Amino acid sequence: MTNGLRDHGLLDEGDMEWVRRQNAHANLAYTDPSTVVADCYDPRAGVAGPRRRRGPSTVA
Repeated sequence: MTNGLRDHGLLDEGDMEWVRRQNAHANLAYTDPSTVVADCYDPRAGVAGPRRRRGPSTVA
């Protein structure tokens, strides 16, 4: 929701800075699974649809 408000120009500069900081933190904290296992998502699911994992789940 916050990114949507940002994208539509509805946040002031202080709020924009907060969004940038929070997004940067989240990007560092959570690895994009596709950067670790390139084919972990089914490309047939489409960008707009829900992502589906390929193969069985495993517990580490």
